[in-house]
Amino acid sequence: MHISLLLLLLSLLHPLPTSATTTPSLPPATPSTPSYTNPTTFKSTLLETHNTYRTAHNASSLDWNTTLATAAALHAQPCKFAHSKTGSVGENLAAGYPNTTAAVEGWGDEREKYDFKDAEFDEKTAHFTQVVWKGTTDVGCGAAWCDGQGGTPGWYLVCQYFPAGNVVGAFKQNVGKEVKASGAARAFTMWRVEAWWFVIGMIIVGFWAKV
Repeated sequence: MHISLLLLLLSLLHPLPTSATTTPSLPPATPSTPSYTNPTTFKSTLLETHNTYRTAHNASSLDWNTTLATAAALHAQPCKFAHSKTGSVGENLAAGYPNTTAAVEGWGDEREKYDFKDAEFDEKTAHFTQVVWKGTTDVGCGAAWCDGQGGTPGWYLVCQYFPAGNVVGAFKQNVGKEVKASGAARAFTMWRVEAWWFVIGMIIVGFWAKV
């Protein structure tokens, strides 16, 4: 009986591997999805998600640019999923995502396909490289509820960047590899793990002392 209880406790601490499962889809976007319709939430979530990726790749945080935001919103309005002709700014497009965070993550997660060794332009990873481009300082975004209009599904998000990224010949110095946790952060994590195991050990010792 005692052994069974101990095995149960250990199984909770070290669960056995399970087969992979499909992550449930996020709720679909609606015309009133807050991350698109609330100006404060729209701005804050887009900046936060962009800057999370930029910090991870050793790039400075972006500032919100209202001029870029206005231009991006105007470009989104016709619901035509195509890049603008403005060559002086960078631009990322997304449509059909349930919220703005998911849209930027769709761009940022292209880093899994980016070849940091070659450090060249690739259409498959161009959204990611623009998000983390070190030379870019400003971003502004706009969105429109299209829901199929012009063949564009759900919300259509447009983000514009200045100075523009994805400059041929400048990828090596502008797209950094993902920064690993600092020594202090790793030490703190190890301390938390060791402290947790100490507590578990005391619980087990107390359990055996009572029985």
